[in-house]
Amino acid sequence: MKSARGRDIGKGLAILIIIPVIIPIYAFMGGFLNFSDPETARIMHDILQFFPSSWGSEVIVAFAQNPGDFLAIEFDALVQLLGLISFFVISLLLGGVVANRVYSLEPSSFSSSKAKSDGIFYNSIKVLGGGGSFGLILVSSFKNYFRKVRNITMLAYGVGLILVMNVFMMQPDDTVSAMLGSFIMGPLLAVFTVGDVTLQGKENLLLYKQTPSGTFRYLCAKLFHYLLIVVPLTLIIEGLITLGVPNLTLEGLLINLGLTFSLAASATVFTLGIFLLNPAYHDKSAEYMINIQICVFAVIIPFFVCLMTVDQPLYDIFGIIDAFYPTLIVYAFIMWIFAGVTLHLGVKKLSNLE
Repeated sequence: MKSARGRDIGKGLAILIIIPVIIPIYAFMGGFLNFSDPETARIMHDILQFFPSSWGSEVIVAFAQNPGDFLAIEFDALVQLLGLISFFVISLLLGGVVANRVYSLEPSSFSSSKAKSDGIFYNSIKVLGGGGSFGLILVSSFKNYFRKVRNITMLAYGVGLILVMNVFMMQPDDTVSAMLGSFIMGPLLAVFTVGDVTLQGKENLLLYKQTPSGTFRYLCAKLFHYLLIVVPLTLIIEGLITLGVPNLTLEGLLINLGLTFSLAASATVFTLGIFLLNPAYHDKSAEYMINIQICVFAVIIPFFVCLMTVDQPLYDIFGIIDAFYPTLIVYAFIMWIFAGVTLHLGVKKLSNLE
């Protein structure tokens, strides 16, 4: 907490530790872990024995099974109780030593940093932005984004969550089922990526606003920046999922990738509009959490509405037996309307920002 860099790293690490926790949860929900199987239960029991929390549960069970009879408690439970006490004492001692060491650090010298020349990646980004001032703004946006460990870990968390969900919860047997998860992949990645747009502070937005056409170019660069992150990642994940479908045809792969591209891009534009309409200048603010919920539910709800209202009429009117793809096309069209209107309103609000 002594420096902005340290706080940024702390936030990033706090996000990354969630991934190992959700993997066994989704594995259990997807049927990959069956605790009724004696072999699986034994393996999990052996793994949990390494964690002090399991020692505490074992001690509680031992005392509950032998109320009032301390001598009847097994030796293993007593060893675990002593282990808990030792773990507590050692943690306090180590924490005190580390804290004393950290807070007694004093800078011994000052040194100036020198920026390195842009590498292949940033030069390519500048070329994609057409060079010139817009290309420089785009490169600057990427640099500011990747400097923060929190942004990288949020993106890694989004990708990890999607991969875990698809590995353990979705086992597609055709291109239609492979497409089912794509409507949520784009919004999830967009939320974890686009939320950065206002977290840099109100002063940063006002700085661009005071330059000629600064607001327009800044938002264009930000939108292009987010699209270059969200859309390729979503296409790669959807492509890998679709390639796992047996008897896959090139037509099915192209249709899935095309719809995924449209849905991911519209979700990115929509999310940017939401964060401009309701700016969140801190990741712990109420606006930030509200925006995340709006972006996720505003994408999921229209999808199910389209399934209920479009799928059956397409079958009744046109005789389309499998109307899922036409329904997705209608859904993508609706999402682009929502995205365009939301972004327009968000730009107007940013233009009026004082």
